[in-house]
Amino acid sequence: MAVGGLDPAGRSGLAADLRVLAAREIPALPIPTVLTVQGQGGAFRLAPVAPELLEEQLRVTLSENRVGAIKVGALGSVDAVRVLAECLCDRPAPLVLDPVLATSSGRALLPEEAWEPLRATLLPRVSLLTPNRPEAALLLDQPTEDAGRWDDDACLDAARGLLALGPKAVLLTGGHADGAPEDLLVTAESVVRLSGQRVATPHARGTGCALATAVAAGLAEGDTLEESCRRAKHELEEALRSARSWGIGPGAPDRWPRTDRR
Repeated sequence: MAVGGLDPAGRSGLAADLRVLAAREIPALPIPTVLTVQGQGGAFRLAPVAPELLEEQLRVTLSENRVGAIKVGALGSVDAVRVLAECLCDRPAPLVLDPVLATSSGRALLPEEAWEPLRATLLPRVSLLTPNRPEAALLLDQPTEDAGRWDDDACLDAARGLLALGPKAVLLTGGHADGAPEDLLVTAESVVRLSGQRVATPHARGTGCALATAVAAGLAEGDTLEESCRRAKHELEEALRSARSWGIGPGAPDRWPRTDRR
């Protein structure tokens, strides 16, 4: 199940989620939380799905399908946080949360008044939280302008601070730092460093969405958490090598590869 925003430009949100799931040959259950108008100039308008409709989508879909994993992206409203927490509180399927707080152009996708309910009600249900550095800073009430300069100790402190909010694991992605991107997979018992290669491309929209969905897909297929994260990171790098634009402005990885366990 992929829960998130609908980007009609096809670069991020549910569009990115569906590309990954199609490549993995996993049936997709898409649940839109917020409708958007997006283009080269960023996100021009956001319209959260009515909470009653969101709740009905979730309850009917969950009752009629075998859900192997749940990926949650942009939520758009306090009501959506509440509905998700209520509908998913007793679900055994692993839940991967990509805390999409803003678009890449800076438009807020979750109002600040929803951050505390997110921390209090949804994060304790999460199997894996996948923030980038600015998102981690926001969730920890730290300045985002410092996040790109975090050293290894600061990244570990941030990941452990996020663990204290309730998720079972945190994948702190390193794409916003200089040099080769290193992601940190942190649980209460271990720290795993996932090294990678930086792919020079302007077509990197929706990469956080796609990465989190690929991890959720691995969990649904029976991979361990570490296997799922390694495989997703490798596939993202490969997808970025062939990423392109199909309109005006930066594009996205539109050809998602399928790889074996890594």
